[in-house]
Amino acid sequence: MFELNPELEITAIRDIGPDDRSALVIDNFYENPDEVRDLAVKLPRVTDLPFVNHHSGTRAAYQTGEVRKNLEHIFTEVCSNQEHWGRKTDMPAIKTCMEGMWFLVDYINEKSIDEEPLRLLPFQCYYEHNPSPFQFTVDIFLNKPKEAFGGINVWNFAGKTSIVEDVKNMYADKGKFDIMKDVYESKFTWTREFTFGMNYNRAVILPSDLLVSPILNTGKFTDIDRICQKIFL
Repeated sequence: MFELNPELEITAIRDIGPDDRSALVIDNFYENPDEVRDLAVKLPRVTDLPFVNHHSGTRAAYQTGEVRKNLEHIFTEVCSNQEHWGRKTDMPAIKTCMEGMWFLVDYINEKSIDEEPLRLLPFQCYYEHNPSPFQFTVDIFLNKPKEAFGGINVWNFAGKTSIVEDVKNMYADKGKFDIMKDVYESKFTWTREFTFGMNYNRAVILPSDLLVSPILNTGKFTDIDRICQKIFL
């Protein structure tokens, strides 16, 4: 399981936002994505599994060495490309992160957003005032084509795609519709800089200090979950 597709397709994305940030999209990522999806669907789900600097939610973890065994070489290759990322990657730190590269899954639906509306709020895995050991995040979409709606947005807050500290305290008392109105209808504070559409078996690799949020299309994830494998490097 977790074998790479020999015919995967890598697309380099550049010039995101005012700071000209970069990303990578890898389509046809897994050779057998249905196996990976089936495992994600069957895993026991918990609500006490924190992802660094992420908002709380329903998640699952499966300890296996197969993820690292099959994916280490592709992530070593793409993350070390200093020319693409525009800055040096600390590769020894990446190797350390790979030692704990379990199979992690994040599940989101309308009910989970009603219970935790902050999950709609853009966030970073790494903040200057609250740093994490990770330089990159990887999201692998596991919703099949008929269930694949939305994706990931990259945001600009007050002119920056990377901010120094989390803004969730500003929204701690706001409900889902207040957050959606303030972020998605903002004319001054928030601006969407780029959207990565959800395709089945697509991996999106982003610098961990970019402001991002999952896209939850209204009415699309009521009877199904948005299922996403998460990797932190």
